[in-house]
Amino acid sequence: MANFAKKINWYFTKTDIVLWLLVIAAMMYSLVLISSMQRSTEYNVVNTQIIAIVIGLIIAIIIILLLRLRFVRLA
Repeated sequence: MANFAKKINWYFTKTDIVLWLLVIAAMMYSLVLISSMQRSTEYNVVNTQIIAIVIGLIIAIIIILLLRLRFVRLA
C-alpha cells in the first residue's frame, strides 16, 4: 500500500501541472455554459456532466498510473 501511495505522489510531482489546470479550467467553463443554458428543463444535465467529468478524470489517472507501473504496454 505504501508503494502505491508513493507512485501516486510521484505521478502528481512528474505530471504537467499546467496541462491538468487547463483541463480543469475547460471543465469548469463547460459546466458554467451548461448551467446557464439549462434553466427551464426538469432533467438536470449539470449533475450528469459532473459525474462524467469525475469518471473521466479517474479513468485518465488510472490509465497513466498503469502505464507508469508498466502493467499495460502500448504497441
